Amino acid sequence: MPATQRRSSGPPRANARKDEEGDQHGGEARKPYRGLSNELIRKIYDQVFAADSSIAWPGLREILVSKRIYHVARPAYLHTIEVDSCEYTTDAVIAGLLSDEHACSAVRTLKMTVFLRSEKTTAALLARLPNLRVLTLYFEHEYSSTGGSSEPLSEFFLRQLARIPRLRQLDFAEPSGIERLAIAVTDIPTILELGPWASLRHLVTVFETYEEPSSDNSRLIDFLGAQLAKYCGPTPLRALSIVMDSKIDGFVGVVRSAFSTFAPRGVTTFCFRTAGTARFDLSDSAFDYNNIRYVDIASAIPYELAKGRKFTELVHFIQKLPALRRFALYGLVVSGDGRPLELAGLDETQVIAEYPLLFALLSSIARTSVTTLSIVPAEEQLQKRYTWKRLSRDKSFRLE
Repeated sequence: MPATQRRSSGPPRANARKDEEGDQHGGEARKPYRGLSNELIRKIYDQVFAADSSIAWPGLREILVSKRIYHVARPAYLHTIEVDSCEYTTDAVIAGLLSDEHACSAVRTLKMTVFLRSEKTTAALLARLPNLRVLTLYFEHEYSSTGGSSEPLSEFFLRQLARIPRLRQLDFAEPSGIERLAIAVTDIPTILELGPWASLRHLVTVFETYEEPSSDNSRLIDFLGAQLAKYCGPTPLRALSIVMDSKIDGFVGVVRSAFSTFAPRGVTTFCFRTAGTARFDLSDSAFDYNNIRYVDIASAIPYELAKGRKFTELVHFIQKLPALRRFALYGLVVSGDGRPLELAGLDETQVIAEYPLLFALLSSIARTSVTTLSIVPAEEQLQKRYTWKRLSRDKSFRLE
């Protein structure tokens, strides 16, 4: 009997060695890799290659440990795909994905350039990505051409965008002619049922203002709002980011239009970036801004509190947002002589003496609903941030 037991125990050890060798050298493994189950390995790689991971484009060698690891980890590896601006590379990636249904199902985040000559192929790919969550689209410069009758985005392409079932964030990135979208849709009235607005949580659009004085940036915002208006009740959309690449004055119109269009539909977070100067003027608006809780504004041209009515304008802007909790302003100048802002080691008395406008701003904001104020001085180029938080026991702020 003991001999029989020894003979029967031999093959499992041999199989174990065979599995280990196959696991190391590409063989088909039936045993957990190094004691880990496929499910656990998959979860590990999901964390490493997740759509919200800091690893934008993971190296292929990370999953070439063995055939088993490659098979288990490949879907996680394909979570995020970022294609460079080369048309040849883009075509190759599109062709590869279209021929691989499993790869299409794995994609969660996609960043790519849309080329005029391959727009239909790109649209076909987007329709084959059922689990896509984050989509960033760049557009070749031909889209920005004002000549001819070509539209910046065709109805066919927009309809494919509408069919992405689980899209959560849509970024229209530069360079693009996306600002012409509002003009183009006047000739395509049938596309007012764009589906992405029903599932989006965060919308980012980058556009450049035309040099003509008659250009109206708010038309794009109005168009997006028209899509949201087609749906009853609140939508999942909670954050809106708008980047203006031109110095043409249109900031106030965009802010007003964005607030009045999106805030009633549940959007609570707004981010605005302008290559010009920020403006804070809601004085002529009768709209109720009770839903807005977070506002971030970045101004490439410094916003100088000491000039004109800018201090009063900024304070009134904040007061018009009764539910505002966090306000961030990048590119602020708080002294009339343009001195750099340096608060290290200063007590309250010294701040009053050195930066009276800043102290007045803090005092005014202390009487509002704002609990966190962040400013980045213009000269710091986003390298230094001052953040004040309201103390729970009174209405004063503490620098953190």
